[in-house]
Amino acid sequence: MGKKRNMAKDATILTFVRCVTMLVSIIQTMILTRTLSKTNYGTYSQAVLLISFLSPFFSMGLENAINYFFNKSESIEIRKIYINTIFAISLTAGLLCGLMIIILRMHIGLYFDNPLIVPLTGYIAFRPCLQNLIALYQPIYISSGYVKTIAIRNLFISLMQIIIVGGISCFLNNISIVLCLLLLLDIFQLIYFAAIYRKREFKISVLQSDFSLSGEILKYALPMLFSLSVGTISANIDKLMISGLMSVEDYALYSNVSKELPFSFIAGSFTAVVTPFIVKYINNGENSKFKELWACYLEIGYRVTWPLCFAALVFAPELIEVLYSGLYLSREGIIVFRLYTITAMFRFTYFGIVPTAMGRTDIIMKYSILGCMINLILNYPMYYVMGMPGPAFATIISMIIPSFLYFRASAKLVQVHVLDVLVPKKIIILIFKMLLAGVLSKVIVSIFNNIAVNVFFTLLMGCLIIFIVIFGTDYKTIKSLIKYMNKEG
Repeated sequence: MGKKRNMAKDATILTFVRCVTMLVSIIQTMILTRTLSKTNYGTYSQAVLLISFLSPFFSMGLENAINYFFNKSESIEIRKIYINTIFAISLTAGLLCGLMIIILRMHIGLYFDNPLIVPLTGYIAFRPCLQNLIALYQPIYISSGYVKTIAIRNLFISLMQIIIVGGISCFLNNISIVLCLLLLLDIFQLIYFAAIYRKREFKISVLQSDFSLSGEILKYALPMLFSLSVGTISANIDKLMISGLMSVEDYALYSNVSKELPFSFIAGSFTAVVTPFIVKYINNGENSKFKELWACYLEIGYRVTWPLCFAALVFAPELIEVLYSGLYLSREGIIVFRLYTITAMFRFTYFGIVPTAMGRTDIIMKYSILGCMINLILNYPMYYVMGMPGPAFATIISMIIPSFLYFRASAKLVQVHVLDVLVPKKIIILIFKMLLAGVLSKVIVSIFNNIAVNVFFTLLMGCLIIFIVIFGTDYKTIKSLIKYMNKEG
């Protein structure tokens, strides 16, 4: 934190890389949905669900703890002790997760009613451990000013993933080999991060941990873990239910149309680089700087995220066909896709950024539990009433209520009125522009479709019209917000 940092530049780098990473994920899905049968793709998706569901539970909330304890102290020796201990706790939890998956592999196959997933557990058992350890390095690298290193690593890994998934699925069509190579790729990433940080800063060693600090670390991290776990349950309860109650083929459809697309990458990137500064401003009592930075961060988030989501909402059928092929195009699938696009609009910010910066993890825990309970209560009834779209509706409702309460609690903590950082007039104008752009794009596209119908051309032209109308009129505003971020950095 001692050297001059360019927040907007760091965020731009991370945004670009996250965009590439998400694009790679989309390309992987496009390849797999066209090369694998629905049964094989559904099995692969179940394996990925298992990894993504268990990883947060065994992360112990330590990624947030790294950010908090690293930026809390200026002493390198103190940082080293805390970091070593955090890595040791993460490694222990990850190994327990791997053993649990191996021991319960037959039960996992019975739950999914899919014997094909049982032999794959050996390749996915320890990936949550590896991914959680890798995730601990990101806040350290960002706080140390090595955002470009993160960028280079992510670009390389993304390219390798395309080669592995594309090559194996096209020529060998073997899910086991794909998962095995992805496991080896995770091991390589961990070794790379450890070696580079050791060379530039200091060696991170779990053998030099101070477990007397575990109590202090876990006191901060466990409420974060609880919140993260609750959020993971809330985010995946619909997928777990669909995969348990429906066929593997139906889950293949649902896993695609509910897949996160790169709409919130801007907000995620800015959150990563803004959080250390928000921690610093709040701890130093620089309230005016914090208020301006928070307002700027929120505005950039919704000005970029919402138009992207809106374009996908308007041209949902075309986007599904381009991404996943016509095989996954159905009425229920389109509805679920649109509902999840609306859910993505609420990811324009990390709602717990203020309580996290102030160490008030109890607030994060409380509202995370509330959101999860709403989702759990509504999920099953809405599924039986509405079918496949029901759980997606439940997810939206479970996000809206806690989001409102988060803002209210955050504003009280820092004694800032919500309307000072989230100006209704600006939001209303943006919504009006989106509606206008949507109508205009539909009219123009329909005229061209009367001449010749091409799905890719329709999608491209429609989205471009929306982006030109909205981003063209918002260009100066976004530019001034980025300029402010540069100044603050």
